[in-house]
Amino acid sequence: MTEDGAAVLRARSLGVQVPLRSGGVLTLGSGLDVDVAPGRSLAVVGRSGCGKTTLLATLGLLRKPSAGRLWLMGEEVTAISDARAARLRNARIGFVFQDYSLVAHLSVLENVLLPVEYGARMRRREARLAASAQLDAVGLAGFERRRPRQLSGGEQQRVAVARALVRGPQLVLADEPTGALDTSTGENVMAHLLAACRQSNAAAVVVTHDDAVASELDERAELRDGALRRPVPA
Repeated sequence: MTEDGAAVLRARSLGVQVPLRSGGVLTLGSGLDVDVAPGRSLAVVGRSGCGKTTLLATLGLLRKPSAGRLWLMGEEVTAISDARAARLRNARIGFVFQDYSLVAHLSVLENVLLPVEYGARMRRREARLAASAQLDAVGLAGFERRRPRQLSGGEQQRVAVARALVRGPQLVLADEPTGALDTSTGENVMAHLLAACRQSNAAAVVVTHDDAVASELDERAELRDGALRRPVPA
């Protein structure tokens, strides 16, 4: 390991900026420090538009930071090539996107299997069994042949969770994973997501507006005024 010790994900003095059409730059984060150890989880909360989704994309190597340093599993990934970033995403990171990002012409099962097709090498039977197990865990057993258009928003969100977990990633990044779910279903899905991460010793970062969801994670930080602020102990 390098200087990040046991952390799956570590960021130091991370800067996150977004170019504006006007030619200016919007700073959504500056001097951000993040540490998430194996089997641990971090909730990131904050008002709409504060940069939570952009931060998640940066931590997941979907965009490059404007400043600071970032490590994943001991490897510094601050300025790696796009090709290397894609390989690391496929091999080590599971994403739950806020808009689900399901492929319309693929079945539910095929959508869940996408990370296996592009990343981890698994035998076909093993992969299908893993995908079916994840769908069963989120309450979608029997939905394998349906298309995304045949699902409700909440069902699509559960497919996205199953897809994120199917190959046992070392880091799970989830953007409002219960946003389209009723309270009971949301609790079950979050319980499954967190249990799966703990069982496989994966780290998780979850962006949420829901205080009940945030309270289930090991740590909580608010993204406010460009900084991640931890609660002050009582």
